[in-house]
Amino acid sequence: MMSGQTTQSPRMLEDMRIKWRDGLIETIQSGGITGGNWGAETADRKSFFTLTDTAFGCRVTDISSNATAAGFVRRIQADMAEGKWTLDIETKAVQDKITITQHLTCEEPSVFQDYVMRFKFDKESFDHGVISGKQIIHKNTNIWYQFPVRQARLCGKHGSVIFTVIDSITQEKFSQQLYIRDEPRFWIVHARLIPAEPCDLYWIRWTNRCFRMSLSDGWSRRILAWNWAKKKLWFLAERRGGKPQLQAQGLAVLQPGQVLKLCVEVNFACE
Repeated sequence: MMSGQTTQSPRMLEDMRIKWRDGLIETIQSGGITGGNWGAETADRKSFFTLTDTAFGCRVTDISSNATAAGFVRRIQADMAEGKWTLDIETKAVQDKITITQHLTCEEPSVFQDYVMRFKFDKESFDHGVISGKQIIHKNTNIWYQFPVRQARLCGKHGSVIFTVIDSITQEKFSQQLYIRDEPRFWIVHARLIPAEPCDLYWIRWTNRCFRMSLSDGWSRRILAWNWAKKKLWFLAERRGGKPQLQAQGLAVLQPGQVLKLCVEVNFACE
C-alpha cells in the first residue's frame, strides 16, 4: 500500500472543504454536512477488499496516484483469494458536484459478492434519507435499505446530498442497486452491483463468535431449491442489520478482460 501521506486538494470547492488522502476523499465538509472515508469495496468468499476499512485475505498494490485539474486518478491492483483485477478510480470535484468513476478490469477469473462505491457521512449531518419513495429515519439499526434505483438522497437542515448513478457496466451478470444504511453514528450510502439471477454460484454463510460456516455451491443450491429456505435466508443479514450474520446470496464469476463500471454524481444542495 501507499505511505498514507495526506495531500492537499488540487481544487477547493465553493463553501466546501475536501482533504485528500492517496487520491481519495478522506474528509469532506460543507457547512454543517460532514463526512469522509469514501472509497471502493468488493469481496469474494475468502477475501475482502476495501480502501477505507480493514481488508483481509488480499494483497493490494498501488500502481499510481496523480492529481488532475479537478481531483485525482488512482490505479490499484488486487490479488484476491479468488481472483485478480485492476481498479481505476477517477474523482472530479467541480463547484457543488463530485463525480466518481470506478473501472474494474479482471486479470484472472474472479469471484464477486458485489462491487461497491462507498459514501459515509456523520449521523448529525442529516435528519433522514429518501430512496425509492421511502423516507428513512436514522435509528441505529444498521439495516440495508436497498433498491434497484439510480438516485437516493440524504436531507436535513444543513442541506441535502443527492447521489445519482449515471453509468454502469454489469456484463449482464449484475443488478445495479443503491442503498442507504443507518449505521450507528453514520449514514452510509452504497452504489452497488450485486449478482443477478441466475447466478454463477450460490453461497450460504454463517459467522458468529465461535465459528464460521461456509457451504459449497452444490450444498447451497440444494438448500435454496426449497423456496421457503431461499425466502428466509436471501440476504438475511443485510435485511436484519447483521443480526444474525447468516445469509444466502449469489456470486458472479468474471473472466480476464471483463470490466465492471460504476459512475456516480454527488450533488450538494441547499434545502
